[in-house]
Amino acid sequence: MASGSFPVNFDFSKIEVESYYFESTSSRQIDLKTPSIMNDSGYKKGMRHFWDGGLMTNTPLLQLVLMHRHYWWKVRGLKDTIPRLGICVINLHPKKQTEIPSDRDGVINRNNDITFSDRTHQEETMLLLISDYVDLVKELIKAAEERGVESNFIINLLNRKTHFHGEFLKPRRFQDILEGRFQIDEIIRVNRENDVDTISNKTFDFSSETIRLLLERGYNDALDGFEEYIRNQPSKIADNK
Repeated sequence: MASGSFPVNFDFSKIEVESYYFESTSSRQIDLKTPSIMNDSGYKKGMRHFWDGGLMTNTPLLQLVLMHRHYWWKVRGLKDTIPRLGICVINLHPKKQTEIPSDRDGVINRNNDITFSDRTHQEETMLLLISDYVDLVKELIKAAEERGVESNFIINLLNRKTHFHGEFLKPRRFQDILEGRFQIDEIIRVNRENDVDTISNKTFDFSSETIRLLLERGYNDALDGFEEYIRNQPSKIADNK
């Protein structure tokens, strides 16, 4: 519902939400700006307003990876055997445009493409860097054990609390950083090719002819994306076969 909400073109999506509070009644604080009903058991129901998440992050790669790790580590209880990830990113907004836009409509269109385009390359680099650091720490622990470092010393070190880093990241153990890690096998990107006849409000063009052309071009763009992936990693494809 939120993906179809893009003010000013479309109104906010109004969705009824609910949550539970476990603290004492006296310590509860109710947001008066959000009409809600709360009973004695700490159950709260209210209305919230949503719009397209692309305005913040149009390709939630980091959120996907964190939820994948949370599920297998916290819910399923796996520490060292979390499934590897294969990710396909479909970019609906062209990353490149050969022609420099010179009219108002063309400039607005290009601005929209840049705003909503895939920007996960930096996140991918950060995630892979974290994986490398985790691998390094595990190798150092293994080397320390092989060279006679007492196990209690290593355990106490891993049980130490990390520093507090911001409002949303609470202190945790160093051990929590090492557990639940996994590898990303590949990230395949399918990029939409630019259309020289496009318009600035193409996001809201739902005509049957436009949809037909999008399906046809999207199919071809997907084939190009997978063919490029195969060309760039021939050895890996051969091993999988």
